[in-house]
Amino acid sequence: MSNRERLDLRIKFLAKILKDEAQRLLAGLETPPAFRLVDRMILGQAVFLRYRTGTDNDFGDSNIAIDALKSALTCIPIPNSNKNDSLAAFVHFKLGNVYLERLLRTGRRRDADDAETHFKQAVGHKRSHFRVIANLAWICRYRYEMTGTKRFLEDGLQLVENAIVQAPSDHSALPFLLEACGLILLSRSELDGATQDLDLAIELLRTSANLSSKKRNDLVRFHLNLSQALCKRFTISEQKPDFDQAVSELETVIAVPDKLPRDIALCYAFRGSLLLIQFSYWKDKKDLEEGLRSGVELVRALMKHGHVPTINDMFVTIGEVMRIRYFKLGHSDNLSEAYACIKKGCNNTQLRSSDWRSRRVETYALYLLGMVQRNRYNKFGSPAFLEESISAFRLSAAITNPHHASFAVRASELCDVLRKRYEATHASPAQRKADLEEASAWLVRALRAPMPPSPRDRARFAIEIGHYIWEAQKAGRNISAVDNALHNYEKAVEFATTEFDTQIDAWHNLAKAYIMKGDLLHDMKAYEAASDQVKLIEESMDKMKEKATGIMPTQARLYTAQYKLSGEKRHGEQAIEVNYKIFNNSRYDLRVKVQAALENGNLERQVNSDTKACAEAIATAMDLMLRYTSEGYSRSDQLSVIREYSKLPNLAALAAVLAGGDVLQIVQIFEKGRSIIWDRLLSWRSPVNELREKQQDLADRLVEIRNKLLRKEERHRIFNDVELDRFQLATEYDEIMIKIRSQEEFKDFLLPPKTVEKLNAHAVDGPVVIIVPGAVAVALIITSAKSFTLNLPKFGDDQCNKAFESIQKALSTSDSGMMHDLLRWLWISAALPVLESLGFHGRRTPDEQLPRLWWITSGFVNLLPLHAAGDHEKAAEIGEPCTLLDRAICSYSPTLKALSYAKTRMRDLVSRSRKNNANRSVLLAAMETTMERKPLPNTPKEVDAVASILGAQFSIRKYIKPLPTKRDVVLGLRQCTIAHLACHGEVNNQDPLKSRILLADWGRCSLNVNSLMRMTISNCQLAYLSACETAVNRDPALRDEGLHLSGAFQMAGVPNTIATSWEIMDIESVQVAIDFYNGLKGPNGEIDVSKSAASLNSAVLRMRNAKLSPLVWAAYIHFGV
Repeated sequence: MSNRERLDLRIKFLAKILKDEAQRLLAGLETPPAFRLVDRMILGQAVFLRYRTGTDNDFGDSNIAIDALKSALTCIPIPNSNKNDSLAAFVHFKLGNVYLERLLRTGRRRDADDAETHFKQAVGHKRSHFRVIANLAWICRYRYEMTGTKRFLEDGLQLVENAIVQAPSDHSALPFLLEACGLILLSRSELDGATQDLDLAIELLRTSANLSSKKRNDLVRFHLNLSQALCKRFTISEQKPDFDQAVSELETVIAVPDKLPRDIALCYAFRGSLLLIQFSYWKDKKDLEEGLRSGVELVRALMKHGHVPTINDMFVTIGEVMRIRYFKLGHSDNLSEAYACIKKGCNNTQLRSSDWRSRRVETYALYLLGMVQRNRYNKFGSPAFLEESISAFRLSAAITNPHHASFAVRASELCDVLRKRYEATHASPAQRKADLEEASAWLVRALRAPMPPSPRDRARFAIEIGHYIWEAQKAGRNISAVDNALHNYEKAVEFATTEFDTQIDAWHNLAKAYIMKGDLLHDMKAYEAASDQVKLIEESMDKMKEKATGIMPTQARLYTAQYKLSGEKRHGEQAIEVNYKIFNNSRYDLRVKVQAALENGNLERQVNSDTKACAEAIATAMDLMLRYTSEGYSRSDQLSVIREYSKLPNLAALAAVLAGGDVLQIVQIFEKGRSIIWDRLLSWRSPVNELREKQQDLADRLVEIRNKLLRKEERHRIFNDVELDRFQLATEYDEIMIKIRSQEEFKDFLLPPKTVEKLNAHAVDGPVVIIVPGAVAVALIITSAKSFTLNLPKFGDDQCNKAFESIQKALSTSDSGMMHDLLRWLWISAALPVLESLGFHGRRTPDEQLPRLWWITSGFVNLLPLHAAGDHEKAAEIGEPCTLLDRAICSYSPTLKALSYAKTRMRDLVSRSRKNNANRSVLLAAMETTMERKPLPNTPKEVDAVASILGAQFSIRKYIKPLPTKRDVVLGLRQCTIAHLACHGEVNNQDPLKSRILLADWGRCSLNVNSLMRMTISNCQLAYLSACETAVNRDPALRDEGLHLSGAFQMAGVPNTIATSWEIMDIESVQVAIDFYNGLKGPNGEIDVSKSAASLNSAVLRMRNAKLSPLVWAAYIHFGV
């Protein structure tokens, strides 16, 4: 029988005695008080032992023990003798122990107060007096840990020092007094950075360990405390004997059998910390793997003992092991798990807001949360990670005592992430200024705080001061700022004596500062000094058997700078070689890889005059950028990345053109890099039926990951209060796509066309013309028979930019003549050369239909009314087909993939509509009046006219009065075949996702691009947006994304949209709508939505021929099929 089973039997026996006693009382019999006292004391002590050795995290056994011992107190006669006083004091001591054990598990202030109250009642008891003093001192230290108030340390120290003087040298409580004194001094040394306190604490803890009894639990606590103190001194002195002895003491503890569950968890937690320190100094991979195994054992222990306050330390330790493992092995899932563990520790701490929250645990957990989120920002570039890192570091610094030795380190880490946000492209000027000012304020406070005792922390602090000086004056390119930064980096090198990573970091920053100095002074000696620092790093890495990968970007920058200054080809070739290593190395973050690939594109052209290698490098940069635009990002974060690299797709396509690439190669590059959000949405909505027929497991896994990514929040598989890392899901999504494409029959799965035949198939219904902008624009012309390129020398970026300015001026001044001039220029410089290359001369018999033509435009060309190009005054006067309207029926699409999807959708919807003709309906919505906007009095006439045309063949759902709300329109869109919205449209200049249609409740919940593109519109074949600027995106960096209201409807599944490029007139809109819907009628009067593009072309021609201003009719455009 085990000890635990014997203890349970004893408790059952005692419980039966108390039950019998209760029955005796009911029968009028009385048990002698002495027996009652003994029974209750024995029961209380027995249940307490079971509680202490068990894993009960609620208050079951502790409450039984407390009730039994309090009942025992009532059985003690009124104190009138030393014997009774002593007995009461002894019971109070036992009660204090129960509350103290509960305090260790719950951390509640009430338990600390109750334990202290009972211990004070026990002071003076002959047998337990000194042990009570030790426990009271321990509670004082615990109060300091929770509140950060130094007074508690001083009170505890005074208590225990007096007791040590009074206690006999052979007293059994002396080890506990020495331990309490040592632990208080250890805490004071951490607060003040005083090494003399630390040295004295170690001697006291060593003595307590030597004097301790052979009891298992005492042996564990004394030796574990000594091990932790020695480890603390090693991080300051960096004397290896301290570390070796710390390991030896821990091994002594681990060897003790039958430890308390709490002590088992503490041992594993501290063992993980020791292994981390060992790895950081000596870089033995075995230490890291052993630390991970220790973490696994720790998790098992935690599952059994889940609610003690120390659990937060344990979660944080596991997280730190995972974080360091990421740096060693480069696996992003380690970062994900690190975040989950540390976040769990933070959540546990903050759940205690109604009670105590350990300042030490909370500040350290927040500090590590800031570290791991900074690592994730460096890895993935998500602004959300940077924001959480800033918040965590800021809170950690704010609640750290400014006189604590750790304050300077935490404040400097906050300055580092503020500086990162200052450097980020997504930060506004006001935000950048605020970040620099906040960083300055924190650094001033840190300089007033005690210097960190650890050389590693001092080095990091010096590095951050160097960073700040450099960043604060970098804009002015001030050489004195660089010299000041150099001075601080040199100081960091002095401080970083043995800790490997910090020493490498100090040398690295010194090298970068020398490069900056060389750039400012055009000084080759400064570059040579930088080269010396790089060599030091390489030599040090060689000694540690580490690969010097982290310094490659600095090496590449150094060689590039030397090449630009000296013109020596060898330096350029060295830079190219290093850059290739960077973007082929899995350890580097994607942002760094993109920059390396772009730099190589420039260097290949400048150094080697190799246009083909230049094109390949830039194409690689674009592929890396697409991976960087991870599905783990929110939409807004994805757009931040797209903005940053908005010019890259056009640059890659032009590089391919200059390298002599064929149309297929150029189209593949161009297609991949534009309309990224649209492309992702289409990929997610593409059916996987064919894949499921042949690879069901892969198809099911792909759909499962898609669905998880589509949900806003997905919980971690272990920690339900922590969100699942979307970046890990995105990585899994990428991996499953690689597996699918490794199958020969699915190698083109959801990719741009890889054969000429597949490319030309996009033009079966009519040619597709892709305009690649540049100094000289290039048209990629795709027909069903062939594909070719056409240079447009008069249609370059500068000319298009000026043309856009002319449009804006013409619209603002209502200058029709200026608009006619612009349309003539578009005709001569772009439209006419394209039409002539296709043989579209415009001379046709009345029975002949105009050919179809699709435009895919980019850059400034997106802002120009290419569909309306021509000499319309001449065409209207003499009937000459000198306009695009007279020679072709034009439509727009953002990409070939979007066009193909729209055609497939249209075929499916038409087929479904024929099978279920009875359910065809039309949604009509008119906003005659709109809150805070001018009225649109003709909108009711417009929808009434449309209803009269379509009413014979469709059921009509019309909203005029009451005014339509977002809910009305959304519900209608889910069911209708045609949607016609006559209302105000509004473009958001800062965020295209917020561009919206103004309905009755727009102030509360608007129908915007973001909400539309998330919808699945199942039946709608046509959305006619009779509103202003529904095809406009004013963000220059997102022009190629198709993020406007018309694009959002198409992303939601509508294959045809009628939209507008600028403000339209309310009165003319009525006639355009009437002409358009009449034009959809076939020979028998049936409505054919597939004629949308042709019908709009005819309606616009009628206005043109009626000699209305192009400011009126050129705004209307068709997207889709």
